[in-house]
Amino acid sequence: MVSVTFDTNTSQGLGENQGFVVMDGAVFDAHMPVWARVTPATQISDVLIIDNDASDLDPSFGDYLYIYTSTLTALGKTYSIANPADYFGLDQTIPRPAVLSGFGAILWYTGDNYVPVAGLTTQDQYSLLDYLNNGGIVIAMGQDLAGTLDAAPGTDFNWLYNWGLGARWLQDSISNGNAPTGFATSAPSMPPFFRNIIVSLLQLYVDEVAPELADRAVARGGVAVLNYGGPFNLGTGTAALVHRDQPVLESPVPPFWGRAFYASFGLEGMDLGPNEVLTPTLPTTPVELLGHVLTWAESEVGMASISNTTPATTTAITLFTAHYTSTAPTGYPAEVVNPIAWRWDFGDGSAYVASVTQEAGHTYVCSENNVYTVRVQVTDGMGNNAIGSLEVDVSDSCFQEPETVQNFFLPWITK
Repeated sequence: MVSVTFDTNTSQGLGENQGFVVMDGAVFDAHMPVWARVTPATQISDVLIIDNDASDLDPSFGDYLYIYTSTLTALGKTYSIANPADYFGLDQTIPRPAVLSGFGAILWYTGDNYVPVAGLTTQDQYSLLDYLNNGGIVIAMGQDLAGTLDAAPGTDFNWLYNWGLGARWLQDSISNGNAPTGFATSAPSMPPFFRNIIVSLLQLYVDEVAPELADRAVARGGVAVLNYGGPFNLGTGTAALVHRDQPVLESPVPPFWGRAFYASFGLEGMDLGPNEVLTPTLPTTPVELLGHVLTWAESEVGMASISNTTPATTTAITLFTAHYTSTAPTGYPAEVVNPIAWRWDFGDGSAYVASVTQEAGHTYVCSENNVYTVRVQVTDGMGNNAIGSLEVDVSDSCFQEPETVQNFFLPWITK
């Protein structure tokens, strides 16, 4: 085994550092390539704003930076700003992946921009994908964000839009190019944490999108959060979705570690309503929406465990109880902190079972080896999954099949 120590103080700085190690042998020398990514030692700021509204390139596009900076300030978040227009024409117009890792989240908005040439470059998109694939948080907002990526149907698969954001473009305007007259409200599929969000939309070209499922067998990919109930919908009128792959019993290791929120409208396209205060009948404000999104994205899954609660006198069934320790901040409602769903794998090859409470029971058939590994998938109100397991010996509670007794009576004469 060869151990290599990398001294960042003598490196080439933030970014990708490459070199090689020479191993000197009696007869031959060996060259071993070495690669290391040097990242910031401390967080640069809470949020990196990617100001991609292109207002510096086209005066007809609105300049909405102040809306995003004031919203983050109201949330108590520090921020830095990257403006792709400052490096227009270059292959890379936003910081490199190593630098992006120094931000707690990325807030990318496109404003009125719809032009691919003024959008993120191919290298920029790969950088955001790199950030996402390493567990980063990307919040993407814009009524024509898909247009800046040329991500409409008929074009090539766009990895950032389709895979990273978990979205599929359906049409250019949920309101047929007119001012929206309704509200975008919580979608049935969204986690309970996003309930009671009501967004009054102002922009004419809010795209209708749909979740892109990367793995349909286990429903991994985008999940609709806000739907607009207009008469021109091609699908369910989805205007916002999230993408955060979760561990499931069928596949405990997620293929995607990023946490993405995508809205086909911007903060500048939200009607604040009277007094700019959220009530059950008034619209959600930009501060409330972005605060909700950041809380969801920054949330961490809790711990799941299982206990065998089978009474000593019980036969032919084994009882289990799932336990969950939440990491949600103090003060959150029970529907967010507590589990909302349970799925079980009893370890004997039987089908997975969903339960409506934390308790479940299963009948095992006695065999030579009565030891099984039981697993439970617990889902909390944020939509996060945790998997717990327990090795259990069911010798005292398994079902003993009756022996078949065949009687023969003498004399028995055969020919």
